[in-house]
Parts: sequence; C-alpha cells; structure tokens
Amino acid sequence: MPLIFLKKVTLLFLFVTFFLFFQNNNLVFSQETKINREQALCYSQCTAYKFLWQGDFCYDLLTAACGEKVSVKDVVDFTYNIYSLLRKNALAMWVDVDNVFKAWFVCKPLIEDCIVPQLNNCRQICQSEPKYFAPDLSVGHPDSRFRGVIYDANKNKLYFKVVNNGMAYAWDIEVEASYGHTTDKNGYIPNNKSRQLFKQKIEHLIYLGARNGPPKTPGDYIGDFLIDEALSGMYLQDFKSWLLSDFKSDSKNYSVPNFWIKEIPFTPIKGELNQIILNVDPSNLIEESDEKNNTFILNIDLRPTPSQFSLENFSYQLVEQTLNDFFISFKIKNNGDESGKALIKIYEDTDEQNPPVYETVQIITGKAINDGLFSIDTTIHIDPSKEKNLYCGKSKKYTLTILNQETNEKITKEFSLPIYVGEVWGRVVDLFDKPVNEATIRSSTGQETKTGKDGFYHLVGINSLGDVTITVTHPEFSQESKKELKFKVDNFYKVCDEEKTRFTAVNFVLKDIDVIFKVTVKDKKTSKPINAHLIATSKDGFRAEQEVSEKTPLPGLQPGKYFFTISAYGYKTIGQTVNAVPQNLELEFFMEKLNGRSDDISLTIQQPQLLWEKDLGEETFVDMRMTKDGKSLIFYTSKNRPGTGKLYFLESLTGNEKNIVLTIANSGNSQASIDTSYDGNTTALCSNDGKTSGKNRGKNWLKLFDSSGKSLGEIDYNPMTATRLCEVSPDGFYLYPHLLFNKGFYQYTRFDTEGKMNYKKPSEEKVTFGSYQGTHFTTENKVFGLGNQDCDLALKNFDQTVIYCYQENNLNPPIFTDSSQDGKKIAMIGVNKIYLFFQNQKLWQKDVLTNSGFLSIGITPGGKYVIYSTYNSTVPYRQIKIFTDNNIDKTPSQSQKGNEEDVVYVAANDKGIFYVAQKGKKLRLYQVGQYSREYEGEAYPPPTKPVLTKDISLFKDGRLESLSPLVYNDLISGLVYYANQSVSFYLNDLGTIRLTQGTIFGVDKKGNPVLLKGQITADFNSPIKIYAIKFDRYDLALFEIKLNQFINDQLDEEQYFEIKNIHTKFTVKNEAGKINVAVEKGEVEVKGKNLIRKVTNGKQIVIDKKNNVNESVFIPNFFVKVLIVGVLIILAVLLFVYRKTKIGQLILKTLKKIFLFLIFIFKKLINKLLKRKS
Repeated sequence: MPLIFLKKVTLLFLFVTFFLFFQNNNLVFSQETKINREQALCYSQCTAYKFLWQGDFCYDLLTAACGEKVSVKDVVDFTYNIYSLLRKNALAMWVDVDNVFKAWFVCKPLIEDCIVPQLNNCRQICQSEPKYFAPDLSVGHPDSRFRGVIYDANKNKLYFKVVNNGMAYAWDIEVEASYGHTTDKNGYIPNNKSRQLFKQKIEHLIYLGARNGPPKTPGDYIGDFLIDEALSGMYLQDFKSWLLSDFKSDSKNYSVPNFWIKEIPFTPIKGELNQIILNVDPSNLIEESDEKNNTFILNIDLRPTPSQFSLENFSYQLVEQTLNDFFISFKIKNNGDESGKALIKIYEDTDEQNPPVYETVQIITGKAINDGLFSIDTTIHIDPSKEKNLYCGKSKKYTLTILNQETNEKITKEFSLPIYVGEVWGRVVDLFDKPVNEATIRSSTGQETKTGKDGFYHLVGINSLGDVTITVTHPEFSQESKKELKFKVDNFYKVCDEEKTRFTAVNFVLKDIDVIFKVTVKDKKTSKPINAHLIATSKDGFRAEQEVSEKTPLPGLQPGKYFFTISAYGYKTIGQTVNAVPQNLELEFFMEKLNGRSDDISLTIQQPQLLWEKDLGEETFVDMRMTKDGKSLIFYTSKNRPGTGKLYFLESLTGNEKNIVLTIANSGNSQASIDTSYDGNTTALCSNDGKTSGKNRGKNWLKLFDSSGKSLGEIDYNPMTATRLCEVSPDGFYLYPHLLFNKGFYQYTRFDTEGKMNYKKPSEEKVTFGSYQGTHFTTENKVFGLGNQDCDLALKNFDQTVIYCYQENNLNPPIFTDSSQDGKKIAMIGVNKIYLFFQNQKLWQKDVLTNSGFLSIGITPGGKYVIYSTYNSTVPYRQIKIFTDNNIDKTPSQSQKGNEEDVVYVAANDKGIFYVAQKGKKLRLYQVGQYSREYEGEAYPPPTKPVLTKDISLFKDGRLESLSPLVYNDLISGLVYYANQSVSFYLNDLGTIRLTQGTIFGVDKKGNPVLLKGQITADFNSPIKIYAIKFDRYDLALFEIKLNQFINDQLDEEQYFEIKNIHTKFTVKNEAGKINVAVEKGEVEVKGKNLIRKVTNGKQIVIDKKNNVNESVFIPNFFVKVLIVGVLIILAVLLFVYRKTKIGQLILKTLKKIFLFLIFIFKKLINKLLKRKS
C-alpha cells in the first residue's frame, strides 16, 4: 500500500520540535540543548514507532493533507541515514536538524495540534529510558513457550528461529549456531567434538504487529475493488494481470518480516549428549532493550540415564465392607535407563522416627522395561480407639518415603487418610420430656457413653458396618430402650453422610415396662362381645385410644392410675378407674343397652288430652324436662329467693309425685335450668345459690339426681358462667355446664378427648363446645352447637372434628335442641326461627314469635314429627304447632281452642307427643300424639346366684361352729371366721380371695376382708382393701376383741395395716410377730402408722412387731416347683451324658449307695411297725 511522505517524516518531526520552541514555546529545550547519541537514536526510533510502525493517527492525517506518496523502502533508507549520522555524532545539537525540516514544513497548524504532543512524549521517555524503543532480538528460553531451536526427531531436522520483540527496526543481524556432543556424565564437551553449523546475517526484522504501509483511503478501497473485479472478469482472464496490478494502492509496499526461520538436516549421536547453541547478535553490534535472550541451548540427551524415581498414580480407597481399612496403591516410575533399588516406607504422622506401618525394598527396572513402572499395593488399618477427639472424617497424617539407594535421592509424600467411624447423636428423655442424666448408651459393637444433664449424648467410634443395636439403660427405669441402625457405605466420597455412618436425632424415651391390657367389652344382657371405643388417660400424661371387642390388646401403658371411658353405639357410656401394673392383665367390661324407639310407625296425632294438672301455689315455674322413655317428668320451681328451689319428680302419665327435693335457688328471677337422660337416672340441676352478679355473687352448682330424686352428688363450678346451659347426654354419662364432665364429676381435658399436648406435656385445657344455650348431645354422643371458622353451627365429635356444618344467613343460635333416636334429625329453636336438619341438610325452617318466653322443641324418636310453641297475632297465648319432617302441618284442630293458657314446655318421646300449659298457677299436661304399640325396651335378667363356699366355721361362745355353705356377702361384720380347709370366695366382678387352711379372718362394715391369722391370696379385678391385725399369740378370744376394736375405730393404728390394690394378685400372711405381703403381679400399697410402702410384682416385705420392714424377692410356689423339677431333669440329662466318665461313675455309685441305704431304712421301719401290730 503506498505510503505518504514516509521518507521525510523523521526530519519533519525534528524540525517541528525545533520550530515550535521558538514560535509557541511548546518545547522545553533550546538551541544550546545537547542531545547524546542514545537519546537521538531513541528519539528517531520513537518517531518511527509512533508514526509508521504503530500507525499513529497524526501521521495518517498529515500525509493525507500535506504530502506526496513515497514507499516504505524510502523510509527504511532514511532510517539508515539517520542512524549513520547519529553513530558519527553528526547530530550533536537539536538545532542541527532545523534546516532539514524547514523544507518539509507546510502544515504548521496540524503539527502544533497533533504531532508536537507526541514528540514531546518521545523526548520525555528517551531522556529517562534511552533503550525503551530499541529492538529486542530473541531466540527464546527452554522454559518459555518460545524456543529458538527445535529438533524434529521424525524428520531429523533442526529448526532455528529469531524474532524481534522490541519496538524498533533492526537490520544486518548476525546469527550463528554450533553443535557439540559428549558421553561425559557431567556434560563436558571437548573442542574436538564441537563444530559450527552455520553463521549468517538476517537482513532486517520488525516486531510482530508493525504495519508495512499506511491504512487505505476510501479512494484506495474503491480503486482496488474495481481492479480486482476487472482481473476476475471473463473477458480479461487471459490478459496479463500485471498491466492492472501495478496500479493497485499497495503495489509498492516494502514488507519487513517479524521473524526469521532456518532449518537444517540433523541426526543426533545415540548414547551421547547432543548440544546445539544458537546465538543472535553475538558481537553485540545492535543496541537492544534486552541482551539476555540472545542465546538458546538445546540439549538432546541420548546418554543412558541412572535410576531416577518419581511417584505416580498415588491413590487410596476404602476396602469394601470396612470402615478403617484402606487399600493404598501407587506406582514408582524409573525415569532412568538403569535399574535402581528403592526403600519404601509409610509412617504415621511426619516423624520418620516412628516405626513404619509399611516397609519394603524393591528393584525398579529401567524405563526400557515396562516403561520403568513398578506397582505397590498395600492395606493400612486405622484403630479408631487410639485416637483423641474422634469424629467421622477426621484426618490422620501419614508420610510415604521412597529412597533411591543408588543415588540417595528421596521422594517424600505426605498424605492423610480419613478416620471413618460411626457416630450417633441424640437425646434421652422420660415420658414427660424431662432429660435423663447419666443414662448409659451402648452399641452392640462395644462403644459406650453417658448422657449429660441435658439428656444429650454423642456415641462415637463404631467401627463396623451393618446392623448395629443402640441400647439405652438407666437404673431408675425398668425397661431398656433399643434402636437398630444400619451403617453402610455406598459412596467412598460420602462415607460420613447423614443416614450412612452419621445418625443425628436418634432420640430415646426411657420408661418402665409397659402394662399390657387385654380388654373385652360385653353386652350386659347376652354376655356377648360387642365393638366399643375405649379412651384411657392418666394425669401423668399417658393416653391410649383404641377400638376394642374381645380380648383386644391395648397399646402399652405405663404403670399408674387411668380413667377408662368406653362407648359403643346403642349402649350407655361407662367409665372406670383402673390401676395399671406391669403385668399382662385381662379386663372385662359390661355395657347396658341405651333404649329408645327407632321409628314412629304406630304414632298418631290426636286432639289434646289432659292427663293431669298441678297447682304451684306461691312457686314460680322455671324449667321442665320429660325423659325420652316417657316415664318421668321433672320440673323446677323457685320463689326467687335463695334456698327456695324445688325439684319435682313425677310419673309422667299420672302426675304422681315420686319425690320433691328442696334445693338451692338464686335471688331475683331464676336463672336455673335442668336436663335429664333418656331414663332420668342422671338428672342435672344447674343453679346459683345467691346473687348472680356483683361482688357478693353466689356459687354455681351442678347437682345430680336419679329418676327418683335421690342425690348422686354435686360440684360447684365457675360462677361467672350462665346456669341456663345444663346439658345431659341421653345415656346419662356426660354433663355439659359450659365444660365437659361425666356423671362422676370427672372433668375432661383436651388431652383426654384429643390427645393434645402442650410442649410435650398433657394439655390441661378444659373441653368446651361453646356457650349456646341449646348445645345438645345426640344418642351417639355427638355435640350439636357452636361451629368453627367455616360455619356458625356444627355437629362435632368430642375431639372437635366437624361431622356436619350448618351455615346460612341469619342463622339463629340454638336456645333449645332435640334430636331423633338415631341422631340423624335435629330440631332446634332460636329467638325467632325454628329449623329441622337431616344430617347436613336443612329440611325446613319457620318463623316463630317467642317474646323471650319459655322455649322448647321436641322431635319424635323416629324423627317424623316436630312439636314446638309460638305466639300468633290473634291469640295472646303461646300455642303448639306440629309439623312432619316433610313440612306438613299436623297441628290438631282443637288444640287449645277456647283455653286461655300458655304452653311452657313441649316434648316427644317413646310414649308419644306432649305439651305442658300454664294457666295462672296451674300446670297442665296434655298428650297430642300416642303410639298404638307400647315400647318396653331391653329387659335385663337378675344377677346370677354367687358360688357357695363351704368349710367355714364361726367362733362363737369360745368355740368353733361349722357353718352351712355361704357366699362372701353372707359374712357379718364383727364375727370371727375360721377356714377348715383351703377355700375361695368369689366376689362377683371384683375377683377372688383364697384362704389357706387355718386362716382366721373377718370383715369390716364395708365388707373388706380383715386378716387375723393365716394367709389370704387375693386376685382382684377392681379396687379393694385388705386389713391385717397384728398379734403375738394364738388366742381366738383376743382375735375377737381386736376385730371389734378395729371395726369401731378403737384399735390403735400401730396394731394393723391396710393393704390396698387395683387389679392385683398378692398374698397376705399374718403370723405371730410379723406380717408378710408378697405380690405375684401388680402393685399394692401397705399403710400403717408412720408407714407407707409400695410393693411391686416379684417382691415381698416382712413387717415385724416394731414396724421394721425387710424387702426381698418373691418367688411363687408354682415357680419353685417348676424350678426344682427343671433342675432335676437337667441333672439327670447331664448324668446320663457323662455316665461313662470317672466323675459320672462316682456319682452313680454314690447315688446307688444312698438308694440302697434308704431301702434298708425303709425295711427296718416296716419291720418295726409289723412287730408293734403283732
């Protein structure tokens, strides 16, 4: 490509520099300023670098505006001349170049604006670093990527290369190469084995990236394109291309190379060191920026080399099915031609003074054999028990040394092996989440640790794979806890991963041996097993919930006292306290059918029939309930003053009074309410006994009665709650005065009903179903009342799970609710509406006028009819309405016609449909629906006659009189009895007691056994007490005196003990001066003055006359007999097996002598007896 003014560029720059000093004072040197040769050379090299070789913008602009085209060759020639003048010191002053540049100065503004700053930069650099822009000739380095000499063994050629890495143009470059060879091990080459390969000059070199011409102008590109098109045209293919090529813009380019290459044939001498040396500018004629890279030495060493070892392919791998055996593998490579002896050792840590864990000596052949490779394989075992601060993955250091015994060269490699051990973390707590301190954690592989105060443990060091059993024990817990963990290695790189060899959160709960109950629930009438639902809870936080039938095992319970709640569809719920002891026990419960009609087929609606009326006098009617069996009617009155309450118990159809109970009442208008079960045997009264508001408010009471008005108990409850809510379940078991009770006043918690825990402790939150006055139990003991976030009303289980949800606009809260016998239809009345639901559907609703009066509603057992009362706009008295479930009005036409009376209560039951109206002070009971078929319900047979016990005598008038066979209930308190033989008493459902022959006993006023002398073995299914009276001599009269003193509470507490149990089998033996209590299964509590002692199964205590207690192991007679027989059988077998040995023969001879001696004694005795008879 043509260049513009290249020949005169350097002179131009020098002139501009001089000129601008005088004109614009842009340059800082003067005419007197001297310039040395190196600076002048650097200055010329800088200008050439900036404006030609590197292609500065100013130069292109200058040549385009001011000059004429010259070739690159002219510029090179000009550079030669400048260099020659500088070497002759012809340019000693800057002013010497003034006249040279004046002729070329044509574009002063351009020089001032662009070129002058670049020249100033050159001057500053050259003053500080004169060789900055000098050339740099290089032949490379053996350790760099560029090597000046390369040998191609395939072609047997040497390649030489020289490059210019500097910024300046270099020419007339000397280069030479020499060759020598030797067999000397130290590499000494004598002169007679050295020769020159070549010596020559390189014309010139420039650095890589320097351009050999200026960039093309737009006109150049257009012209070159047209010429190329013309040359490729079909009509000019045969025309000489040079006719047009000479006119291209780059036709006069002068190319300067950036490297020099030379190749020569070469064959090295085998068995010797071949050395090639390449030198560039050996005489240092060219001034360079770096003189250190002018020589390159290539050694082609073909001498046989001594043994030289290197370590390759070192690896380790865990041996399969192990945790701490490592397969170590590596190769020793002999890089020499000669064989050598290697001493190989592996040490623990880095101290080579330690005894090696592995040592061997091996001959490593030269590389000609098997490429000089020798494999070493060994196994290293790590013993984790010797390590401190052990954990899985901890590194253990080792050192591998390989000593070349020929050259004493040593290779050292430090490496680490992981210590793989099984680890288990966890916590040990008791059943109440309390941490267990000092619990022992032991693995089946032998490792052991203990828990800390917080119950946490860390077991480390398990060194076996496979199934490992972790066992936790503690002296205070009778049962150990175990877990199986599987330790495995699937991936060598993930040995210590979770659930492989490291197990976290392996937590244990320590407890005592479980109590295993087998529960059978039977129909009380048929004694056939039935399906029931059982919930067992204890205050200690143990709970079991299970469907049971015949001998159904309960989940393991911990020892303690439990309350069992057993329910079954169609049966009355029962509850019982059971004491769980560590034995397998069988429990049997009997449930009574919950009676009730299942349909309304024989029911007809009739005109109201007055059954009876009753005058209340000064009393105010408050509330009423008729039992669902239709047999009883209970109502409550008050005079609105404390203590004026009356509870009437009547026969429903006749009005005959069964009982009138005087009871509590609140002051002011009565807020009391009552409810009753299906048969009336659980009737509840909820009332305050004083003020219902203010500081001096009275107490709220829940009082229970049976159907005859007999009190069953009472309890006070939260006085801040309303007493209008007093619901009783149809089976009479559950009570709900805002909180859930049973008829034994057991108050349920959410732990009982739901198993809810608060921070791993049993929830003490009471069970509530809301405060709607119409909250209602169905026969299945489902609860109708307050809903949840999804609905206003709901039918729920006790655990708050919703069965049916009722939701609609303006749904009244229930004030009174009733349900059918099957619980599927529910009728409820609110403030101004009445509803009938079937399961989760609303059958109908109606508007009612209640005027805040007495609200009640009744639905027949079969769910066919609903009766309720309402006002209307024409009659100022509350009247009844009867509708069918399909919304047909069945109200009798003559209902209350002409009667000025208010309906205060309605009911539907097994006897029919009824309502009670009040006129003045009189209450009147009417019947408007009657069944043609009487419902009798289930009839239960009388209890079976108990088994009679004989061989019992009575101590009377100082002597024993035999008694006729009797049952336990025939025993009379205060009398002393004597067992002529070993006898048993059957206490119906309570269990049995067995008295050994000669036992003297009695009973107290409550029928509890009193042991005077002898032994009683008790096997009880229910709670019972046995008393044992101390004695020191046999005297029946004294026994009688002490018994009567005990019965009349006159006997000193030091003279007797109380033995109390639940579901236990134990023995009480009363002997002179001591009392023995032995427990075969279960647990008993022995009480005396200043003495309370619990005796568990398998233990016995002896109490002397000073109340000293001695405890020991108890082995029942049956087990003793079995043990003796077992030992004898084992001895006989052993004697038979070893009968031919010396010891066996000696034993047989001894037994034979003993046997003959016994026969001799037996004969002597018989002979004596025969002589006496004769």
